[in-house]
Amino acid sequence: MERFLLILSATVLSVSTAFADQEIQPTKELNNNSIISIEEAFIDADSNGVYDRMNEMVVIAGRSNFASHMISDKYLNSYVQDKTGGVLIYSQDPIYNFGLGDSLVVKGRVFKFRGMPEIIVEDIVVIYSEPKSPPAANLALIHNNLDDYLGTVVAGEFILLSKEYLDSGSIRLKVSSVSGKSKEFNVYLRQYQVNNFGFNFDRYSIGERLSITGVISRFDNANNAEGLIQIYPRYPKEIYVIGIPTNVFIFIAFGFVGLVIGVVAWNYSLRKKIEQHTYEINTSLKEKTVLLNEIHHRVKNNLAVVSGFLQLEMMKGNHNDGVKRVLDENILRIKSMGYIHEQLYKSQDFSSINMEDYIKVLANEISNTYCPGDKNIDLVISCDKINLNMNQAIPCALTINELLSNAYKHAFKGFKRGTIDICIIDQGSEIFVKVQDDGIGLPKDINLEYSDSLGMLLVHQFVAQLDSELKYKNTIGSTFSFVFTKDESAYITSAVV
Repeated sequence: MERFLLILSATVLSVSTAFADQEIQPTKELNNNSIISIEEAFIDADSNGVYDRMNEMVVIAGRSNFASHMISDKYLNSYVQDKTGGVLIYSQDPIYNFGLGDSLVVKGRVFKFRGMPEIIVEDIVVIYSEPKSPPAANLALIHNNLDDYLGTVVAGEFILLSKEYLDSGSIRLKVSSVSGKSKEFNVYLRQYQVNNFGFNFDRYSIGERLSITGVISRFDNANNAEGLIQIYPRYPKEIYVIGIPTNVFIFIAFGFVGLVIGVVAWNYSLRKKIEQHTYEINTSLKEKTVLLNEIHHRVKNNLAVVSGFLQLEMMKGNHNDGVKRVLDENILRIKSMGYIHEQLYKSQDFSSINMEDYIKVLANEISNTYCPGDKNIDLVISCDKINLNMNQAIPCALTINELLSNAYKHAFKGFKRGTIDICIIDQGSEIFVKVQDDGIGLPKDINLEYSDSLGMLLVHQFVAQLDSELKYKNTIGSTFSFVFTKDESAYITSAVV
């Protein structure tokens, strides 16, 4: 031991720089124990499978690519490599202590263990501590000469072929390289590594692509004369799945399927709820439709009864012309409202009134009532396709009723012929209404805003309900017009009626 330390102390200065660069150069012979390279220690000049220095004592230097107690705590089993190659170092005595990446000088006898170059250790000295693994050689670049890299750190990509949990507690993976010519390897972990470093191969699935880093070694046995190449990882992080792991992919796939099923179930449940609500709404709508239909029908009939009472009163014959005129006017007013309810009842649309059809019916009724038999008065109706809700249809219709009735009664005194024009124009958001005649016109001094005529008072009231203002002028005959904003709402207020 003292002799070995003297040799080491004489050579430390010459090799320390080389360790820092991961290259340890042989020095001159020191009493037949000079430091030599790993390649030189295991020369087989005649290729007979027996090393030239077999069983001889040698001294090598290199960096450890396994810490002293990474494989076992009962004996020393580790690897050292220099720039020329790597070697297995073994001792039954576990007293040696060094870390992964430390620079070592190893003294021992040359041996061969199942095809793998080995040194039976006699002594080890740590020269320099560097807790960092030697760099890994790319398996794709050394694929054709693996024997030259036995005992060194390599890295490559593989396909997982099988997993085997051995009775000894060790784990063995069979993998196939994906670089160069496909070649099978064993990835081997001893029980001590599995128990102490947290390796878990359950996460890997057959067929997955793995990145593996570890020390490459050979293991010859009777069943495999050519030798089996093995890779020994040091830490769990040196084995990982390239891409998405199969178990994660399966989890995502099942999650996606579950999500789809959940969405489909939710959609089905939602559709059923919508169908149920739709059915309930339709049922309720049918009930309300029947109810509204009945209401309009009853209102129409009630207005017809009132109109009939007034007509019976007028037929008694004991009334003067003034009373008959008042009765006629009120009968027409009642009929104008009754026509609205009749149209709603017939159309089944309770939200709006077709003004074109309604005005034609109303105008013909007024013409039949007030047009004298000895006069030829033409009625011209020009109405766009306009639908108004009841809030606006009733006051608009009653206004036209009053203006048309007045035209028949007053505009053509002394005339045998005449024309009345009713014009209703849709101007987009506004409705323009005009009632014009070519009769005698209005007196020049008349003020319709302060007229004591019931008809004109009603006209101003109805136009005000439409938020509008009545305009009139005397040219050839008289012209009345008003403009109001169209209300798209179907809401009905009692103020109109």
